[in-house]
Amino acid sequence: MVGAFGVAFALEQGQIVAAMLLSALLVALILAAAALLARCPGNPNPG
Repeated sequence: MVGAFGVAFALEQGQIVAAMLLSALLVALILAAAALLARCPGNPNPG
């Protein structure tokens, strides 16, 4: 029983870590897209 709880806890921790990694990747993609848009010569407001 303790082993099953340990496995469930490890899986939950893994899901939390995966969610954190996915959200960090999403933020990085958004920042990269914003940087590309800011560098676009047709954009009057690069800030």
